[in-house]
Amino acid sequence: MAAPALVLGGAQAAGTSQWQVPDVVGAQIEAARTALEPFRLTVQEVRVYSQAPKDEVVATLPVAGEVLPERGRLVLRVSAGLPPGAVDVGALVSRLDERLTSLDGHVASIDQRTGTIDERTATIQRGVADLLKATKPPAGAGRGGGASSSSAT
Repeated sequence: MAAPALVLGGAQAAGTSQWQVPDVVGAQIEAARTALEPFRLTVQEVRVYSQAPKDEVVATLPVAGEVLPERGRLVLRVSAGLPPGAVDVGALVSRLDERLTSLDGHVASIDQRTGTIDERTATIQRGVADLLKATKPPAGAGRGGGASSSSAT
């Protein structure tokens, strides 16, 4: 006898009592249960600690695409969240990233202010240099003069 052809997506194969397991990983448990109702599978929920949000399906046994008989048992591994006392590394990294982005904004603001101060300092230095040039006596003036002024008898 030839193997029955299965329709993808969890549909029942014509004339058979087998179902292909649909992909519900990533769905919230209530949405997954609702999506599984038409497939006439016995669904068992097992809670597991996970970094996935609480009540999210993190795995199925068997996996999506495998074949189960009608009323076959499908185990949904559902996130119970993190275990007590655990650190959510993903959330910690997100918070650190937000703070670094904020610091980058502060550094950019400081850089902009420093640039403005540098421009003002350069303007003042040019002004002082121009002022010194304007008040400097011409070359040779005020030294006591040449030979005619030193030969008085």
